[in-house]
Amino acid sequence: MVYQHHRNGLCYEIVDRNGFDATLDREIVVYRPLYPSKYRSFTRTPEDFFGEVSPGVPRFAEVP
Repeated sequence: MVYQHHRNGLCYEIVDRNGFDATLDREIVVYRPLYPSKYRSFTRTPEDFFGEVSPGVPRFAEVP
């Protein structure tokens, strides 16, 4: 699944929706940029990745 970030318009692909951060002891979403980047992947909590930045505005919107 590909998602677009609300602010920068860049696209990302979810690598794993059910990752786990042992240091934080919580689930994480692992996603990779679909643009040139010095980073191969990023992580966020599911609440942060799938949450809203303001009412009705998702942080990441799925690209059809």
